[in-house]
Amino acid sequence: MKVTDVAGELGEPNEATRRVLRLTGLFPSALARRRITRFQVCMLQCPTGRILACDPIVDPQTAPCFVHNIRPGRYPAYVYLYDHREYVSLGTVVMAELRFGRRRVETWQLARFEDTGSYARDGYSVDSAKGCFCDAALRPFLDLSEASNDQIDAMLEDLFCCSPYGEQCFDEQSGMNAAVFDSGDGDGTYRSYWGMDATGSITRLTTSFGIMEDRWRSRSPQITPRQEPASSTSGTGE
Repeated sequence: MKVTDVAGELGEPNEATRRVLRLTGLFPSALARRRITRFQVCMLQCPTGRILACDPIVDPQTAPCFVHNIRPGRYPAYVYLYDHREYVSLGTVVMAELRFGRRRVETWQLARFEDTGSYARDGYSVDSAKGCFCDAALRPFLDLSEASNDQIDAMLEDLFCCSPYGEQCFDEQSGMNAAVFDSGDGDGTYRSYWGMDATGSITRLTTSFGIMEDRWRSRSPQITPRQEPASSTSGTGE
């Protein structure tokens, strides 16, 4: 599960995004001081290791996978909610994340998608204010071409009810599921980044929805993140 930066194929995030991504290494108490809370959405089934990040409502069955694969398994999916203090809800989703181990992140690289012609390789577009993580094995369950109107309406209602986040299970027998979440403030195009440890092995996949970057551009607070303790075991995150 190593990423190789070949001929500039992957890029590094800019400084504002790096600051946001560093938040994923903070302890809960340090996140709380910034009015951010990390919630686990589900254990995501990844039988192929080919990951999709996409709008789960607008044509998800054609969304491309990331160029790099991860080891098949079950991995925890998280969201980071920022409390604006203006709302009575849990807050706004500022990041979504999959964790593949406990090792400390040393570098971040842009997670590009497979080349599928017109689809943006650097990020995924959202038109329903929803994003998700899922495995490529979920694609057959997302094909609604032969579904009845009632089945389509029921599925869309379930997906919209995953607010600000939630697990959507598509098959009880296999446990095939998706981690669904609000895409920040709504529609847009959002980038994801591989977090890699000192050996170059992937330990996280994180999508930022631009909320904290915009906030820091206006306020630019001083941040000295305290990292989680490093672990010698990569594991599956269970």
